[in-house]
Amino acid sequence: MDKPFRLRGTIEPPWLYQDLDEDSVTGTTTIAMSIRQGVLEVGFDAEADEPKARDLVNNYVAALNLLTETKIRIELNQSWRQTRGVIAIGIKAEDAIKLTEHVRVALKRLAASRQRVEI
Repeated sequence: MDKPFRLRGTIEPPWLYQDLDEDSVTGTTTIAMSIRQGVLEVGFDAEADEPKARDLVNNYVAALNLLTETKIRIELNQSWRQTRGVIAIGIKAEDAIKLTEHVRVALKRLAASRQRVEI
């Protein structure tokens, strides 16, 4: 995919599209979408197109849910942009827990550093 901005996410349930390998027609030349080994990737030409790309993925998932009668979910939790040979990568991580007992919580502040990688 030859787009400078991209979003990526794994299709859940993972077994459903594990063997699929296709490029999807999006009806626009500024946004492209592909599915490879259970991972959906959408690329776009301008950063301003990100909301449109997310809407396209949400509509695609809604259509798949209707066609397959299976609850499909894609969380676009990886993103990157490439400008003048520099690639900036972002990863969103989150999790949920269900509590069945009393829990004590201790908070600790962590510092994160950012590094720029040039290729």
